[in-house]
Amino acid sequence: MGLFSTASKESQIGVDFLSDGVAVAQVLTGSKNPGSMVRAEFIEANGQEAQVEALRKWVRGHGLQKTPCVCLVAHDDCDVYQVEKPEVEESEMMQAVTWKIKDLISYDVGNAVVDSYPMPLSSKNSQQQVGVVSAHDTVIGSYVDSIRSSAMRLRTLDIHDLVRSNLQVVRQSADNSLALMTFGSPLYPIEQHININNGVTDFQFAQQSPGQRLFVIEDPVSYICNPATGRLRRHDSYGFNLVQPTAPGGSSVTVTTQLLGCSMTYAAGTSWRGGILSIEITIGDGSGENVNLLHQVHVENVP
Repeated sequence: MGLFSTASKESQIGVDFLSDGVAVAQVLTGSKNPGSMVRAEFIEANGQEAQVEALRKWVRGHGLQKTPCVCLVAHDDCDVYQVEKPEVEESEMMQAVTWKIKDLISYDVGNAVVDSYPMPLSSKNSQQQVGVVSAHDTVIGSYVDSIRSSAMRLRTLDIHDLVRSNLQVVRQSADNSLALMTFGSPLYPIEQHININNGVTDFQFAQQSPGQRLFVIEDPVSYICNPATGRLRRHDSYGFNLVQPTAPGGSSVTVTTQLLGCSMTYAAGTSWRGGILSIEITIGDGSGENVNLLHQVHVENVP
């Protein structure tokens, strides 16, 4: 342990190998300002060899040899599953979860590197769930070799689904509450989400939710029923509006023709039952034989 410098003991490097370069960040981990960012950079490089060499030069240039490092495993290089927690001793957990996913992975289970993590209990499912991460051993070996070649000390491999929540482990301050909001970025263009992560003190929304539910919506979609033309059309890509437009615009496609009528009714929920949304359409070819299609959607009566 005496080989490590003071700076290495009090900071940690995060590394993410991307398609066109390497994202690196250094944060403090000591007692003073834990979690504070020291530097964050993106090093352009294509291909594994070029990226490892670029990372090695970056580490050498900042004198960060032997600094503890957390390396992210790319989405495409691992599989994440949610399964019921096996009722076995903790010492047998890895073998048990590996058995549960053996038919889900595309490679031989003997070549799988598997780990698991606990998941919060759900009010709708009394069975404890666990998250299971699996990757091919050659893939894991490649990540390990890449970090070792850069002269840093690999502390752990992590996945994108967990790394943001792990920041609270670094920012262990009883005086602060930590909330992270992450939007789609140039580094992760496919991710369009908001991630709220609680610190030591729980993050509080303005209103209480009896059902403890958070609703996140995507782009709006409208179905326009027009018996005059006999068509039901689906509209999307028109953005949000405070008032539902009668002609949404955007992109539209015809869902069905020969439409004779349609109706939509909503029965509000009460203290003893949820709300019911009923959607009914009538289709006919003009010969007098019609088909009525009815679909009902249960709506939870608490937010």
